[in-house]
Amino acid sequence: MKTRFRSKLLLFITLALVLVISILPVNALAAVSENPAAGVFIRDAGTDFFNMEGESQNGNVVARVAWRYGDYVYFALNCQKNVSVDPAEFKINGVNVGEDNFWLLGEDVSIKLYEGPDASEPSVTLPPDNGGQPRIWIVGRILLSNSSLELDFENLSHAGGWEVHGVTIEAALMVTHQYGSAEPRPDFDQSASQLTAGAAMTISPVPEGDYVFSSVTVKFGDTEITDLASKGITNNDGVLTFTVTDEMVASGNIYVEYVYELPPATYPLTIHYQYEDGTEAAADHTESLAEGADYSVDSPEIENYTPDQATVSGTMPAEAVEVTVVYTENEEESTEESTEPSEDPTEPSKEPTEPSTEPSEDPTEPPEEPTEPSTEPTEAPTQPSTEPTEASTQPATEPAGPVTGDVSRPIMWLSLSVMALLGIGTAAFMKFRQSGDDR
Repeated sequence: MKTRFRSKLLLFITLALVLVISILPVNALAAVSENPAAGVFIRDAGTDFFNMEGESQNGNVVARVAWRYGDYVYFALNCQKNVSVDPAEFKINGVNVGEDNFWLLGEDVSIKLYEGPDASEPSVTLPPDNGGQPRIWIVGRILLSNSSLELDFENLSHAGGWEVHGVTIEAALMVTHQYGSAEPRPDFDQSASQLTAGAAMTISPVPEGDYVFSSVTVKFGDTEITDLASKGITNNDGVLTFTVTDEMVASGNIYVEYVYELPPATYPLTIHYQYEDGTEAAADHTESLAEGADYSVDSPEIENYTPDQATVSGTMPAEAVEVTVVYTENEEESTEESTEPSEDPTEPSKEPTEPSTEPSEDPTEPPEEPTEPSTEPTEAPTQPSTEPTEASTQPATEPAGPVTGDVSRPIMWLSLSVMALLGIGTAAFMKFRQSGDDR
């Protein structure tokens, strides 16, 4: 039983290995690699194959096709078979492409163009003949960043050489990007070799590096469309959306031209807010402005402080601007009453009356007994006191009669007499109580 099970398991494993081995070559063959010597080339999946227009004066060299693969744009020229080209001299737009970017295909070699490396069959096959006349293919490639809508092919040799100038890439929809003053560059990803009425299209700007989107122009043939909405085209910050109409198809070629510019240089504006002692009063204000830009910044309000600049304003120069606004504490308003004597004689004096120090006219006469305090306010002294005091609202406590010497001395004797009487009275009371207890 075990032997039979092991035999079946071994057979299953063997069949699985055979199946895997049989599939591997198929998968390997499914991947296509470029082999220019055999005329095999690849273009990016989802991109189109574009025709070119242009030829040498006598028709010996004809510009034919272009396509995009990776970071390169490929151009194929159809030439008489007796044309020879030195790879070191062959130029596209004035740039030597070099041996690694140039191929002169042999006679009777066709171009087989595959859409992506996983394609099983070529999407385009170009035979090297023109009207039955044997010809050859010259294929060159340049970096996408060096491509343009118009091309020049130089130094195609034949007894002095032929050159093909003013070649243009033709498409039903051609999208280009112009960065600064450089030549417009074709966008092979968003362009289309054919348009079908009813197809939905979206075209977007492609900024590069520091360049930012500036404008977009749409042309039907040579006619610029100024009112895009009238043609059913929506423009949202350079993103164009539309449905292909019969008018667009009939126009032959639609050009969408994007322009990009470098943003203007900016310079920092910094405003510091400080108190007089240099400490921070408020957070700094910072922003970046282009040369020639006007600015106006209100200083923040701080309670009980006043800035030396309520608003900082000016025009930005071609350099950094730094301003410091200083806040000064507001002066407090005085709430104290004036210490100057009142000019109104009817008002009571705010100064206490000094006791008279003048001696009595009759120094031998004994002082009179203290009288009731006078209810009349004492006249104000002729000179105001230098020490401010509260205005007196109580009558004077000094006796009205003249006094001599220190007034506190009689009071002291009176106090001592009262204390003595209290002491004698207390002793007598205690004696009387003790005698009562003895009985």
